[in-house]
Amino acid sequence: MVNPGYGQKRLTKAFVAADIQRLDMGIALCHFELAARELGLQGNWLIDEELRNAFEHGFRLQMMGVVGEVLLQKLERRLSNVVYRLGFGNSQAQARQLVRHGHVRVNDRKIDIPSYQVRVGDVLTLTSKTAKNALVGASVEAVKGRGVPKWLELDPANLTGKVLALPERDDVTFPIQEQLIVELYSK
Repeated sequence: MVNPGYGQKRLTKAFVAADIQRLDMGIALCHFELAARELGLQGNWLIDEELRNAFEHGFRLQMMGVVGEVLLQKLERRLSNVVYRLGFGNSQAQARQLVRHGHVRVNDRKIDIPSYQVRVGDVLTLTSKTAKNALVGASVEAVKGRGVPKWLELDPANLTGKVLALPERDDVTFPIQEQLIVELYSK
């Protein structure tokens, strides 16, 4: 029997199984970070807290559909994300800032919480001062090339948006395997 020296690993069945488990967890963490970055979630504890809340909400509502799809639907319906998808902000960070600074109104009520969940039929508008902003105008022009998801409707002349339906899995354009995130949080 060879005595492994300093820094050398002894290959055992348990060690190999632990390596495989670490590899699977690493892949799941990569998808977790991709989802967080694409949806504009910021701060390590905030990302974990918001995704955990979305996961638990999705797990409670699993009778309505697959947990991963409910999780993505909940994350897509965040107000900051909807503001970005409508093109009022040219990045997730800018859309979040518009919401936090009170420039967005939902059904004529000022909402300054980025995690607010929009519902079907909600109408989003910008304050009159923000609507005149050149950066917002440029963002709305840029969204014409990017396109608006089919579950949202944009009126670029009046700078208003409407939620037509709940987002579906096909509406999520970034490549993510939500099942890996579900497995990560269900441990």
